[in-house]
Amino acid sequence: MVKVSGAVQVSGSEVDEKTRKKAEAIYAQGRSRYFMVQSPLSEDPLSFLPQRDEAVVQFRGRKTGELAYLFSPLAEEEVTLYDTVRERFVNLYSPGPEQPGGRLVISFSPRYDVQDYEIELDFQPQSFYLSARAKLGLLSNIDGLDAAKFRLYPGFEILRIYDSERRELLFTQDPVGRILYVYFLEPIDKNVRTDFEVFYRGRLEPPAQLTDAAAGQRYEFEPSGIPVRFDTFLFSQSAQWYPHPMSDDFFTARLKIIVPPAYSVISNGVLVERSVLNGVPRVTEIDKAGSTCSVYETNRPVKYLSFFVGKLDLVQEDSTSLPLASYASSGVRLITKNLLAEAGRIVEFYESRFGSFPFENLRVVQRLWSTTGGHSPASFIILNEIPRIANPAPGFPERLVSGPSGPVDLSSSWKEYFLAHEIAHQWWGQGVSWARYKDQWLSEGLSQYASVLYLRSKYGDEAGAEILKRFSQWTEKKSRWGPITMGSRLSFTDYEAYQAIVYDKSTLVLEMLHDLLGDEVFFSGLKEFFDAHKYTAAATGQFRRVMEKVSGRDLHGFFRLWFDSHLLPDVQVRYRVEKKEAGVLLTIRVSQLNEGFFYPLWLAWEDESGVRRREKIIVEKKNEEFELTLPGSARKLEFNPDKAVPGKIRVQKD
Repeated sequence: MVKVSGAVQVSGSEVDEKTRKKAEAIYAQGRSRYFMVQSPLSEDPLSFLPQRDEAVVQFRGRKTGELAYLFSPLAEEEVTLYDTVRERFVNLYSPGPEQPGGRLVISFSPRYDVQDYEIELDFQPQSFYLSARAKLGLLSNIDGLDAAKFRLYPGFEILRIYDSERRELLFTQDPVGRILYVYFLEPIDKNVRTDFEVFYRGRLEPPAQLTDAAAGQRYEFEPSGIPVRFDTFLFSQSAQWYPHPMSDDFFTARLKIIVPPAYSVISNGVLVERSVLNGVPRVTEIDKAGSTCSVYETNRPVKYLSFFVGKLDLVQEDSTSLPLASYASSGVRLITKNLLAEAGRIVEFYESRFGSFPFENLRVVQRLWSTTGGHSPASFIILNEIPRIANPAPGFPERLVSGPSGPVDLSSSWKEYFLAHEIAHQWWGQGVSWARYKDQWLSEGLSQYASVLYLRSKYGDEAGAEILKRFSQWTEKKSRWGPITMGSRLSFTDYEAYQAIVYDKSTLVLEMLHDLLGDEVFFSGLKEFFDAHKYTAAATGQFRRVMEKVSGRDLHGFFRLWFDSHLLPDVQVRYRVEKKEAGVLLTIRVSQLNEGFFYPLWLAWEDESGVRRREKIIVEKKNEEFELTLPGSARKLEFNPDKAVPGKIRVQKD
């Protein structure tokens, strides 16, 4: 535990020379990480002093390694704990304010809207070298907008930035925060559009994409052998390959991407032009002759841009309703049969429940990769296929390794899982995004639940029950780490906890909400929510209000405990069975020992014919009694048979 408190007031005249030199040395060592920007006005980086009440404490833990504690009252989250070796956040939070209204949060995100991009780039896969021109159009939301900031990979060399009149603009870069600051020559008035162009280049190797199977099957290579070539390159949001907004800001785009002759490109939107560069205008570009030039346009807004480069073969196309296409990269030996037909059925299933597909088309790409999983940018999805190894001899360097069963990967039992999950992200995550980390379940939770709905519709209720039991086990195992609304912060310390809570617990909660409201009301609510917030970043409160509107019910208590609390129900169920002329009278007493959760509790039993029957009761209070009249007998009575309600439910017969 690290505790930082108090303040030391020391005037400059009281500091001796030895202490001053030590302070200067410490500052010189740490300024490149925390107090430095780069500017074309100076060959050397520019440093700045921390402002009042700002602090950085760097320390080394015996087990944790080097960590940095940063405090800034001007940031959205005041306290940051950062792992400087692994370059990842351990925690972000804001302590309770000592004085009401004492915080001032500075944010650029509401000051302007990015409306469109026009990007031209050349990518050389062999060297990972990218050179690009990105033209941005933004609309000022305030009077006197004088600057804007964007995420951009700090390893790029920025050649110049021009405004719409070809005047060069001043810029600075924060290499630690990976932020590009652009300063306008004149302040921009409210509701006035401005355009500017960024020219940049550099080597950028695509970062590893987090997939939905962190602990699934993977490919390993022994150093003594010849490895499999994973000859595909995915540049998505985490690569920061173009200057993109600090927060989700939906926009349209036109992308012109040039790659060597053997490669193809898939990107967001519609392919409007594909050509081969034969005649090049300058001798210096003679090496570009024969290169493939692909132009994509997004007519519908997207929240970020991605492009995928590989040696691709078109496998199948279908334009019956939504234009669909499937591709396979080099090295994929087992092309999934009927992949496009399955994708079409999934899209049709989701459209009937969520609303129309939000983009112009859908491309599905199978690629060779070292782990199972997938990724889903707007209008295309990537499905990873691990290398197939046929009867490797003893000592053969390649092998497949199965990790422990993870919280979310269902593909070992239901092969359509990744396809269903990634297609669902076209609605949840791309069509509608999430406003803050607290709302991330709107992407992963809704997509996970969508995939469960599809798998249950295809394989039956028994498959659905098995999935819910798995998710309940993982939820109970990891729930102590925090609530659903902790979102990505859960992944800082335990990635399995993040998956179990944001994916699995969210699925269970949505299933309970579905049971409470019924099919018609629940899916009506999903459609209305999607339609109302399409191409925007939505919040949990907005989802709740839509569900309250369509159902006419107050759901505040349901959301408060299931989404905002890490607790799970602790329940004592006592029941009594009395024989009656019409069958049996079942008296049930439910006592909640911690909080008064709101949930549907299912009962299952066998009647006198051996038919399995089900009924539900709605638990709303800490202590309740229910009476049910069941025809015939009630043998093999079970409460919560699918474990759809996670937590402790102890049952006793009186």
